[in-house]
Amino acid sequence: MRRLLEIAMTCATVFGSFTACAQGTVGSGTFQDLNFEAATLVPVTPGTLGPLQAGPALPGWTAYIGSSPQSEIYNGGGPIMGDAIVLIGPQSPPIDGNYSLLLSVDGFAGGPAISLEQTGMIPSGANSIEFVTLNPGLFSVSINGSPIALTPLSQSGYIVSYGGNISRFAGTTATLQFTALANSYGLELDDISFSSQSVPEPGTLALASLGGLALVPAARKKRR
Repeated sequence: MRRLLEIAMTCATVFGSFTACAQGTVGSGTFQDLNFEAATLVPVTPGTLGPLQAGPALPGWTAYIGSSPQSEIYNGGGPIMGDAIVLIGPQSPPIDGNYSLLLSVDGFAGGPAISLEQTGMIPSGANSIEFVTLNPGLFSVSINGSPIALTPLSQSGYIVSYGGNISRFAGTTATLQFTALANSYGLELDDISFSSQSVPEPGTLALASLGGLALVPAARKKRR
């Protein structure tokens, strides 16, 4: 919660109010588990801290390594090796709440893109999608295969929130996909939401305040 407060304070500093980052949420439509808090941890091997069954851990979502859907994901309490989808928390700190999700690409080994997708009804009043990341590498967001142009809304340390215009998809059933691109070192993701607010265009002051984004290192240590 402290981290989200830091994000909100940054929004107030950059944009003069919390409107751009905290207000205007219009619900989730028929999308599920947009903050990853509905996870049920069912080990593939009962009684261990090893891999988890993907379905109970990520209700509503399908995770892919390359083009292959995954039936298992890593438990954040265990070691991470190579390309992986990892449920972070509660043993290791998530971005917010009890859990966040890491799409971990082994960039040094030239790993494939790793993606997370869900199909649902986007709320009719939605103008934008917003979400929070931790130390993001190269990534993309798409709806029905169409890339969404993203604007950084705020930064607090390595925590960066983004928004993108999705008004043309409002009120429709669509497939939302987040992708950590190949050779990108991955993406930790949390707090996805739909908003009635339009995504702000950063002015000179905002760009100066967000200039630290260019300093976020692409490489990061794997969580263990």
